[in-house]
Amino acid sequence: MGEFDISESGGDDEDLEDEEDDSDGEDGSEEEDGDGEVDLSESEEEGTAEVDEDEEWHGIAESDSGPEPRPEAKPAQPPTPAPAPGRYIPPHLRAAQLAEKAAGDGAKAAERAKLERKAQGLLNKLSEANIESILAEVEKLFGEYSRNDVTTTLTTQIIQMIGSKTNLLDSFVILYATLVGALHRVVGLEFGAHFVQTVVKQYNEEFARTAPTSTSADGDDAAKEAFNLLTLIAELFNAGVLGSQLLYDLVRGFIGEGDELMSERSVEGLLKILKCSGSQLRADDPASLKDIVALVQERTRGREKEMTTRAKFMIETLGNLKSGKAKGLGAERADVTRMRKFLSGLGKKRRLLAPEPLRVGLKDLLCADSRGKWWLVGAGWSGNPLVERQSTKTAAKGDQEDEEVLLELARKQGMNTDVRRSAFVVLLTSEDYVHACDRLHSFRLTAVQQREFVRVALHCVGMEAGYNPYYTLVLNNLCANSYDHRFTLQYALWDLLRELAEGGVPETRASHVARALAFLIARGSVDLTILKAVEFTDLTKATRKFLDVLLRTLLLALHTPSPLLTLPKKFKVEDADLEAVEATFDRALATPELAGGLAWILQSVKKSPGKDVGALEGEVIGVGAEVAVGVLARAI
Repeated sequence: MGEFDISESGGDDEDLEDEEDDSDGEDGSEEEDGDGEVDLSESEEEGTAEVDEDEEWHGIAESDSGPEPRPEAKPAQPPTPAPAPGRYIPPHLRAAQLAEKAAGDGAKAAERAKLERKAQGLLNKLSEANIESILAEVEKLFGEYSRNDVTTTLTTQIIQMIGSKTNLLDSFVILYATLVGALHRVVGLEFGAHFVQTVVKQYNEEFARTAPTSTSADGDDAAKEAFNLLTLIAELFNAGVLGSQLLYDLVRGFIGEGDELMSERSVEGLLKILKCSGSQLRADDPASLKDIVALVQERTRGREKEMTTRAKFMIETLGNLKSGKAKGLGAERADVTRMRKFLSGLGKKRRLLAPEPLRVGLKDLLCADSRGKWWLVGAGWSGNPLVERQSTKTAAKGDQEDEEVLLELARKQGMNTDVRRSAFVVLLTSEDYVHACDRLHSFRLTAVQQREFVRVALHCVGMEAGYNPYYTLVLNNLCANSYDHRFTLQYALWDLLRELAEGGVPETRASHVARALAFLIARGSVDLTILKAVEFTDLTKATRKFLDVLLRTLLLALHTPSPLLTLPKKFKVEDADLEAVEATFDRALATPELAGGLAWILQSVKKSPGKDVGALEGEVIGVGAEVAVGVLARAI
C-alpha cells in the first residue's frame, strides 16, 4: 500500500474511488505536531458542522452530503486494531498503538504498586493477636489481583523483612513462618513451593558469601542475613511447609565429608537448625538428634586445638543438647506450640488445599530452573530438550532391553500386579533410597495401592543373598512418613510370623527381615508393639531365632546411626545410650503379654549375646538387655 500525499493547495494526486464531486468545496491541510503525528482537519461549507481538530483520523471516508449536521458529542473511540503483519502502519496509528501500550503498562504498574502497598501494610501490622484477621485480608488479595503477582509480592516482602543484616528475635521469624504456613495450607501448594524455592536460593547465595575464601567486603552482614534466612527455613519446617529432607540436606552440608574440619560457620548453622527444629526432628525420628550430635563430636574429637574458641563453645553446646543439659535447646518452645495450635485449627474452619508439607531436597530446589519443578502438578522437566534427546536416543534401546529384563525378573519374584512390578523396577534402578522414595511418591496411586511399596521392599530385603541396608532405608523412609505404610508393615510382619510358624522360610530371609525391622524400631518409624501378635507360649524354633536376631540387632541399632548396624569408631561401653533403650522398651509396657515374652527372650540374650558379634558389641548387647529387662519387669 502506497503512502498518502495530501497537498496544501487542496489538489488531490490520489484517485479516490467513492469520493463525491458535487461537494461545494474541500480544503485539506496537513499539520505535524512535535511527535511527528499528522492531524487532518476538515471544514465543510454550506452550514456543515466543524470537526474538532483534535479528533483522531480514521482514514478518508465518503463525504456526508446529508442535511443534518454531525452531533457535537462524539462516542468513545474503540481501541485501535493492530494491523496485519507486513502492512504499512500510518504514523498516527503507530503513535496510537504506542500510547495504548504505554497506558496499559502504566495501569499495570499502578495496580502492582497498589498491591505492594496493601501487602506491606498487612505484613507490618501482623502480630500474634491478629494473625487470623491478617490471613483473611491476605486471602482477599488473591481474589482481587493476579495470584502470581500476590505470591511474588508476599514472598519478596517477607524475605526482605527476615533477611535483614541484624540479629532477629526467633519469635519475629516464627510469626512470619506461621503466616507462610497458613497460606501454604489455605491458598495452595504453589505458594509454599515458590516461597521455599526463593528463600532457599537466597540463603544459598548469602551463605556462599560468608565463606572464608569469599572476597566480599560485607561478609559479616551476609552471615547475619544468611543465618536469619536459615532460621526462617527451620521454622518453615516447624510450620509444616517443608519436610525433613531439606533440613537433613542442609545438615549434611554443614557436617561435610572426609576428614576436613568443620568451620565455625558450619557449626553455627548446624546449631541454629537444632535449636529451632530439634523438637520436631526428634518427633519425626527420635534418634536423629543424637545421631547428628554424635557424628559432629566424632568429626571434631582430638582436633580442639585447630578450632576457634567460639566453635568449641558451640560444639560443647551441641554435647549438652545430646545429654539434655542445655535448657531450651531441642525442646518445644511456647511460641512454637502456639503456632502449631493455630495451624492445626485451620482445618476445622476451612478446606485446606495443601495439608501436607513439601517433600523436596536441596539439590532439586537449587536446580529447579534447569531441571523443572517436579513437585508441582503440571510442571515438567525444563532443561535443553535437544541435549536430552541426543543423550536418550542412543541409550533408548538399551534401556528398553534392561526394563524388559527387570519386568521378567519381577514376574519371577511373584510381582503379579502392575503396581508391584513398577515398584520393583523403581527399587532396582534408583540411585539411592532418597531417589527411590521420590520416584515412588511421584506415582499417582490411591492410598491402598501405595501400600504395595512396603510389601515389595520387604520382599526385596529377604530375597538378596546378603543383607542390603538400601531396602531398610527405603522402608524406614516410607514408614516414617505414612501411617498407612506402618499399618501395612505390621500386617506383612504378621504374615511372615505365620510362615515362620508353619516352616519353610529360609534362614537368611528371616535374618535379613529381623535386622531391617530392628533398625526401623531403633529409628522410631515403628515400635515394639508391632510384635504384639507373637504367641510366646507356642514359639517354633524359627520364630524364636527370628526374635533373638531382632532384639540383639535392636540393642546395637540404638547406639549407631548406620543401617549397617556397626558401632562408631572409638565407641566405648560407657557411651551406651541407656535412656534410648529405656524409651524403646517402655512402649511395650502397654501390652503385658508382649512385655513378658520379650523379657523372657532378653534373659537368654543377656547371657549369650551371640557368637557372630565382637567383644565390644557383645558387651553393649549385654548392658542393653539388662536395662531392657528391668524396664519390662514393670509390666510383669
